[in-house]
Amino acid sequence: MDKRTVSYRAIALALGIALVGAGFGLWSARETAVIKRGLAEGFAINGMFQERQPGRSTLAFLDEEGRWQHVDEHGDVMNGTFKRSADPNGFVLLDEAGGECGSVHLAFTSKDGLHGTLYLQADDEIVRFDKTDRVPAFMEQ
Repeated sequence: MDKRTVSYRAIALALGIALVGAGFGLWSARETAVIKRGLAEGFAINGMFQERQPGRSTLAFLDEEGRWQHVDEHGDVMNGTFKRSADPNGFVLLDEAGGECGSVHLAFTSKDGLHGTLYLQADDEIVRFDKTDRVPAFMEQ
């Protein structure tokens, strides 16, 4: 190969790397903006969350109705409503009778709503849940 061919290939490679870098930069800036907005204004809680630890209980939230449901590893179902706390990503869980029964903190959700982390605090225990779907599914009793 002559020097001219090598130079053209080097220029093409450098341009390709620059384009990939620019694309990554744009994607990163958008994701950062989504996270900043979610931290300040609150992330969308709608969806399904599954316990990370063994036992695999699930939580479902439907924001429009302020409704939640917990299904434990034995299939026992607990329903209730929730309300936002002073923290835009904090929610107070109320049982069917309207009494407080715990709280959750939504640490984050991705832009597409498919990934996220939520912490449930009830009975002096904190349990981590990972988001598995942006559409909630409730078990009817």
